[in-house]
Amino acid sequence: MSLISNLPQWSHAPINKFVAREPIEGTQQTPFSKEAFQEVGQGVAAVAFLSAMDEVEGSDQAMGQPGVVVQDNVTLHFEGDPKTPGGEMKAVMHAVDAEKGAELAYYVNNDSQELSVLAVAKAGDMTLVNGAVVSPGQNGEMQGYIIAGAVA
Repeated sequence: MSLISNLPQWSHAPINKFVAREPIEGTQQTPFSKEAFQEVGQGVAAVAFLSAMDEVEGSDQAMGQPGVVVQDNVTLHFEGDPKTPGGEMKAVMHAVDAEKGAELAYYVNNDSQELSVLAVAKAGDMTLVNGAVVSPGQNGEMQGYIIAGAVA
């Protein structure tokens, strides 16, 4: 079973297209910049933090389900070893803000070749996409692209 199947149905199309590196209608790609990546990086940090809570008594409401972390309105499913520096990991996260009527679906794939991240947010009839694909360049500098936009 694909990790993506743990996310809400409305998020599947843009995430599957992103994973397949297919164009996502309504979005634009721009060259990687550190400034734009900072916003995306905050989500990666949240995923890493939550994955470290897996099977931690009092922090994980999904005890007995390795690879699943639940904290209140946030659910994380992951594969791989997030605790090993440079370890490979795939993860999806779903968060609900009932007060604002908003949801967030998040996809992360980190391996030795690249980091790919996509956040898909839904508020009412609007669905926003923000993400990045980044890999180390020849001189050790990061290279890749940022993707953002509104999708139907």
